[in-house]
Amino acid sequence: MKNHLLLAYMAVCGTVLAYLFWNLGIKEIGAANTAVFFNLVPIFTMILALFTGLEPNPVQISGALIVIGGVILATGSYKTLLAKLNTKSFTNR
Repeated sequence: MKNHLLLAYMAVCGTVLAYLFWNLGIKEIGAANTAVFFNLVPIFTMILALFTGLEPNPVQISGALIVIGGVILATGSYKTLLAKLNTKSFTNR
C-alpha cells in the first residue's frame, strides 16, 4: 500500500503540479529565467531520495552546492543579498 501511495504522489506532483508551476514561472519571469531553475531538478530528486532512506555521498552534495551556486549567480540573487548586507552595514554605524 505504501508503494502505491508513493507512486500516486510522484504521478501527481511530478506531472500535474510540476507542469502547472513551470508554466506559471514562465508566465511570471519569462522562459529564459525559468530555464535556469531546471538545473535544480537533480537536487530535488536527491532530497526525495532522502525520504526513501538513501543518503547522498560527498560528491553529490558538492555537486548540489555547485548547482545552487550557479543558479544564484545566473538569477542575480547575489545582488539582492549584497545590497541588503551593504544597507545593514550603513545602518549599524
